[in-house]
Amino acid sequence: MRGFDYTVQERTTILHQDFPVGTTDDKPPAHLTRDGLFHDGVGFNKSPGADATGRVTLLQRFDLFTRDGQPGPRVSTVLRHETIVKNGEVTNGVFVVTP
Repeated sequence: MRGFDYTVQERTTILHQDFPVGTTDDKPPAHLTRDGLFHDGVGFNKSPGADATGRVTLLQRFDLFTRDGQPGPRVSTVLRHETIVKNGEVTNGVFVVTP
């Protein structure tokens, strides 16, 4: 399977949310790189504001589409994103729930 033949759409489920967080669920599907990688923006210019406090927990799933917009192969991977803010310090973690 070549990556450039597909686009990917995130499907995010918010499990816990103490402060606002953005997702790309409502954005157009993103093109995969030639090697099939999906470049996620987690942690890059996405930090919570200085006044944020608490925790956000998200589940992230992915849907693949062919170049003509038809459903592609099923992606089993599910990731859990944890962001904790305490005393202005941000800790991010990404964990594999289902490979």
